[in-house]
Amino acid sequence: HQDAWFTSAADDSVAIGMMLALAKSVIDSGYQPEYTWIFAPVTGEEYGLADAYYDWLQGAHHRITNSHTEWQSDAVAILNWEVHSPPYQLGVSLPQELRRAVAGSLSASQSDGLIDGFGLSEVYAWQDNFTYTAEGAPAITFGASDYTYFASYHTDYDSIDTLDFDALLPVLQ
Repeated sequence: HQDAWFTSAADDSVAIGMMLALAKSVIDSGYQPEYTWIFAPVTGEEYGLADAYYDWLQGAHHRITNSHTEWQSDAVAILNWEVHSPPYQLGVSLPQELRRAVAGSLSASQSDGLIDGFGLSEVYAWQDNFTYTAEGAPAITFGASDYTYFASYHTDYDSIDTLDFDALLPVLQ
């Protein structure tokens, strides 16, 4: 999603950069995916629209219930990157039907040295993937799960000079 709190280097400019890099690498490699890929950062993630505690879900909710209702039946998976900025451990929130495939892929990535570790959790209402999954489109959120990240989360310490670009490359790979 697009976020832009303060300087928003990790939240969530990293995800936008990774999404664009992934799209470019797929095009440059000539890879032809079996399913159509749609790169679509969600807006309306932050407060102000409904004046409600879970206001950040507005953008995702509007997209799946109004703009792209076909995703409720047609989407194979929706991937959401949320503030993943190494060296923090990768946390993955996902529905049960995708757990085995995603856990296998992450285990292989860990064995290949691309990620240090990961943790899996059920979909919960703190993230955009809750809204998509609740409407029938299985969604996964990848994000920082280390408690030390949250010392800078939504502060002006979330800045470009705090990013470890060398550590981001294996996550993208």
